[in-house]
Amino acid sequence: MFTKQSKNTLVLDILQILEKYSDVSHRLTQNDIISLLKTEFDMDVERKSIVRNISNLIEAGYNIGYDEKSKVNGKNKTEVKTNFYIERDFDDSELRFLTDGIIFSKLLSSRQKKQLIKKLESLSSKYFKSSLSKVSMSDSDKTKNEDLFLNIEIIAEAITKGKKIKFNYLTYDMDKKLVYRKNENNEIKQYIVSPHQMVASNGRYYLICSYNKYEDEISNLRVDRIINAEILDERVDKNKAFKNFNIPKHMIEHIYMMSGESENVTFEFNRNILKDVIDWFGSDIILKKSKDENILVAEAKVNENAIRFWALQYGENVTVKSPKSLVKRIKEQLKNMNKRYK
Repeated sequence: MFTKQSKNTLVLDILQILEKYSDVSHRLTQNDIISLLKTEFDMDVERKSIVRNISNLIEAGYNIGYDEKSKVNGKNKTEVKTNFYIERDFDDSELRFLTDGIIFSKLLSSRQKKQLIKKLESLSSKYFKSSLSKVSMSDSDKTKNEDLFLNIEIIAEAITKGKKIKFNYLTYDMDKKLVYRKNENNEIKQYIVSPHQMVASNGRYYLICSYNKYEDEISNLRVDRIINAEILDERVDKNKAFKNFNIPKHMIEHIYMMSGESENVTFEFNRNILKDVIDWFGSDIILKKSKDENILVAEAKVNENAIRFWALQYGENVTVKSPKSLVKRIKEQLKNMNKRYK
């Protein structure tokens, strides 16, 4: 229970009551608000004070909904406001969608997830129940790098200002601990890149950028692997790699966010995985029929490393037909895999 309040704070106390106890499905009458003011603030209030203060809140710009009912007193008929509630920016289904996205994020620790969800829950009434209590949040697949949110802020600022950034990059050692990536001289490697965009893919954030020494090549780096990020005074390189850059096209071509060139690929696949193919490559993929009604042919421009990895994932249902160099690489990989399992 709150400390007993002064009548001077009545308008703020009513606002707190509405924010905590009301939404479109839980509306409060004047009597409800009077009762809650007594319970929460040990305050006795007259009915006419409720409507007057709520009207003041509405005039001040607060989104408070209500119903109007006709009240007949003799020959006089007046409209009376009742059933008050806060009109939320997010409804409960939208908040649940956002909290579920946080719960299943591969980037955040359990502590970070709980903190964010608690903030989201404050955007609704006390009746909103997230999925937090129904899901076990394991830290087994989350990043161990606590610089994630700081990285996002630094990279976003650098992109806005058109400046380069420098940082170190983390990788795992045999003890499953994150360690600094090193160069050929066994020294901690320093990256200086021109940041272009941040994207979310497969539950992780990636920085799309170009290196100084690879002016014409686009790279995708995990944001949660970046550490010691710092904005430089140097302007980003205006290289031809980003001249006609298209984010949706890049995401489709790099389905696993692997770096490297994209090329035109043709592959056959069983019709029963058509939805998976469209999910991965988007609706712009070219589809053709084959002589076998159960087999479809697809043409797409995609990163070679990514399509090779994808083709092995769907190995029983997919056959890459071209380019021949890619077919050869897949055959060699399958041959080596076969040796391992003999």
